[in-house]
Amino acid sequence: MKLKMIIGGCLIGASFFLSCTSGEKEQSNTDASVKKEIVNPNGDSELALLMRQMFDESMAAKNLILDGQPAPDFSDQFVTIHTAQETDSTVRTVEFKALSEVFLTQVERLEEAPAEERIAAHNNMVASCLACHRVYCPGPMVKIKKLKIAES
Repeated sequence: MKLKMIIGGCLIGASFFLSCTSGEKEQSNTDASVKKEIVNPNGDSELALLMRQMFDESMAAKNLILDGQPAPDFSDQFVTIHTAQETDSTVRTVEFKALSEVFLTQVERLEEAPAEERIAAHNNMVASCLACHRVYCPGPMVKIKKLKIAES
């Protein structure tokens, strides 16, 4: 009889423990979905989406360069930086146009760079991204810095 009570108590305790932990998992899943929804509280403008594409393409270029391959030709995709609708209309200034021109020039130099200059050309492109983001939108700078390639 005593053994049955011990086993019954263990089963009740185990079911209580499992029901409590499953609630925590649901809560953390809910928290994760809330965090994903708040990625950009201002919405996704054409320029923001283009910048994310630029990051993805630049990360792919970084990996190709690290593998000893040339960077892909992606400058044609980025020309829309001049016409893409921005989140904040005050961004579209003469300085922004100049900084975006520098970026496009650096992308072209990266695409044309000989093997021994690819890392420096890639890092110059990343530096042009950082120069603009320092002025207009510093939030993504931590992410952009991950594009740099350590020079040996």
